Amino acid sequence: MEKLFCDSCKTFDKLLSFYTPIKSQRGAEVFICESCALVQTKYNLYNSKNLGIKKTISTDANWGNVRHGKGIRFTDAKSYLEPILDAFKPKNILDIGSNRGDFIKFILTKNYVNFVSGVEPDRTLQSEYVDYYEASNLEVIWEKFENVKFHKKYDFIYSCQTLEHANSADEMIRKSYEVLSENGLMYVEVPEINIIEDNRGVEEFFIDKHSFHFSYTTLINLAQKNGFEVVRNFESDIYNIKILFKKGLKKINLKQEKAVLMFPKINRYKSIIPENRKILKKIVELKLSPLAKKQKVAYWGANRIFDSLVKYGNLSKNDVYMLVDTHMYGKLDASNGFRIDHPDYLRVNEPNVCVILARSSEEYLAKVAYEMGIRHILKYSELFDQINIK
Repeated sequence: MEKLFCDSCKTFDKLLSFYTPIKSQRGAEVFICESCALVQTKYNLYNSKNLGIKKTISTDANWGNVRHGKGIRFTDAKSYLEPILDAFKPKNILDIGSNRGDFIKFILTKNYVNFVSGVEPDRTLQSEYVDYYEASNLEVIWEKFENVKFHKKYDFIYSCQTLEHANSADEMIRKSYEVLSENGLMYVEVPEINIIEDNRGVEEFFIDKHSFHFSYTTLINLAQKNGFEVVRNFESDIYNIKILFKKGLKKINLKQEKAVLMFPKINRYKSIIPENRKILKKIVELKLSPLAKKQKVAYWGANRIFDSLVKYGNLSKNDVYMLVDTHMYGKLDASNGFRIDHPDYLRVNEPNVCVILARSSEEYLAKVAYEMGIRHILKYSELFDQINIK
């Protein structure tokens, strides 16, 4: 097991163990710091060796390596960052965890940008940048951020769904502060730990790829202790924390968060996940399987909810006429043996019913499916609530 000291406040004897993630392949154990309330996962390093880089959209802790999540989140981030960037006009930009380059390809279209650096440790994504190899104003560094030595300052840093993966979140924030120019801005987005209170949750939140699990307060505290000031908090959904920081003066004005408040949340989470997975069986047995005997049923969302329906709800090949997903198509051929098609195929195959498996985008996808000519739309949230009430 990794050393049991808090990454943020550096205490050695204040980490309290309180959860073991479902089907972790790295011997994960979740702790909360009694002093600063930062939730962090420690791993049995022996178990983390030789696991390979298998792509999986598992609903359990062994989820990862599809490299699609940042692309999904970029659309949302662009909607509120673009006007800010166009007004600020940063010249040198750094993307920490650039992934498939969604943000880089966008920001390079801005005429006020002089140079962009992307840092991405997964070399299998090099083909995503093939059209940009000759760009004189772009460098992609194929290395972990912690190992890179920078020789310039940046006016804007983009860190979307990256900080939670760091070996040390404190070190990543500190280093970001150092390479940011005076009055520079940094956008940070991370998953919101309080989503574990979701009454419809079936997915394991504490996945093997994440070492840190932030609340709004613990993220703010980590940033402020390293000199950052909050410019704006983007509160557009309950699943992610999205904050724009500014490089300021070194000062500590930390808010207090009591670690004890997290325990009832995690204890409820421990019980609600297995209980909700039992509800999935009823959803399939009472709703989806009978429907599939009469209608051609398509599923929109080759995601962790779909994986849950198959693994824990016993959804079968006979229940699924087709499976579509905008972001998974082209990145993963199949999920649990079900071929993944692009949503455009809904027009070709003409299913009678479309089941929407999504969280924040549920209403949007339902609207699009309806506009594509599918008259019968079922939403995961509604199906869950119908069964849960009975």
